[in-house]
Amino acid sequence: MGLFENPYVSGAKAERVVGSAKSAAVGMDAQRASQVLLQNRTDKAGRATLPMKAGATVYVLGNIKAESVAQYGYKVIDGNASPRPSAKGADYVLVNMSATTNPEATTSPAWPSRRAGR
Repeated sequence: MGLFENPYVSGAKAERVVGSAKSAAVGMDAQRASQVLLQNRTDKAGRATLPMKAGATVYVLGNIKAESVAQYGYKVIDGNASPRPSAKGADYVLVNMSATTNPEATTSPAWPSRRAGR
């Protein structure tokens, strides 16, 4: 791959690639395809969070379509509705959060020293 033979990148090329629309689209696709289970705890009866029990009530919030979850036989509380319903009583809560571009992150005094070619 040449990673160790030539470990440095062109600063101009990095400027074109990092933060480009194409790179942002690839990143968004990765976010959409990723799910993170923070804790797969077991309850007092020894049951883990996953797999979710059939027919459970699932509260969804963010970029998750209620109908997509409902098609698997779950009762869905759509947290995206207005006014926003409570998640109280839900067996599970699915939240999808997206990262946003923070222009200040690239203009901080420390940022240029960390960028390739600078």
